[in-house]
Amino acid sequence: MFSSEVITFFFISVIASFHILKLLDKFGAVTLTKIILAFACLSSIYCLLAGLFLLTGWQDPLSATSAESLANTHSRYKALLFVAIKYWPYFLIILGVGSTFTYSRTLLGLLKRSRINA
Repeated sequence: MFSSEVITFFFISVIASFHILKLLDKFGAVTLTKIILAFACLSSIYCLLAGLFLLTGWQDPLSATSAESLANTHSRYKALLFVAIKYWPYFLIILGVGSTFTYSRTLLGLLKRSRINA
């Protein structure tokens, strides 16, 4: 139901939408901002649902590796990557809840302002 390619696409979409919205805010493109916000809301809801789905059947891919080999990672980025892989469903759920709240609240505020100004 939730393939890794689609999860990756929507995960990157949630992260990229934040930066695109900051750029659009400078230019004042309200209609395009509404469209991007709606897409970002849907993407974050998908990430939330994917995280919940993965939580029910998630098998840690690092469970077979020994603690010694994980301790031998001398790079902070590798250690961060291992932690992200180990807790991926939880990370997706937190990202989905936080970004859904933020994007939907921003979208609703923008829609209210556009109705008042019209």
